[in-house]
Amino acid sequence: MRWPMILLGLMFILSACAHSSATHGSTTTKSGAPMATATHGTTYAPVHDACALASVSEIGGIVGLTVQAQSTIVQSLATCTYTVSTQDFVQTNINIEPSIDEAQNDFNDQQAGVTITNVTGIGDAAFFDGNETLTVLRKNAITTVILHVASVQQKLSSDKQIAHLILPRLS
Repeated sequence: MRWPMILLGLMFILSACAHSSATHGSTTTKSGAPMATATHGTTYAPVHDACALASVSEIGGIVGLTVQAQSTIVQSLATCTYTVSTQDFVQTNINIEPSIDEAQNDFNDQQAGVTITNVTGIGDAAFFDGNETLTVLRKNAITTVILHVASVQQKLSSDKQIAHLILPRLS
């Protein structure tokens, strides 16, 4: 009589654990589609205001100019454009993909046909286009920093500073 009860209890515990890991390890989007989570943490939620991730004083301090910010969002791409009195600008784009795999695929696609320099020490992977754009992959987020400011000679260094501000502020 004792063995059947032990087996029944063990089966109950195993089924509860299986149910818990199946529901705990994934979430769904607003449309109800499954959204994968990273094995080393959760994925990022959509960004509703890219300008909230780095203030005008922080960006202005990095580029050495007074800037103004304007935020836009189109589908999953949140953009903040920091403008100065000239036609120069700094732009940050945060694209939140539904899954880490989709973000990785999109990141890989962005490298196709472009001469890039791989950048280490930021995100899960990053590349610089050699001109003014740094693209960073971290979990399910692709962050692009475009530094179109003529007076800034070390664009990669400034791009990295901006990305280092933004990435920890994603939630």
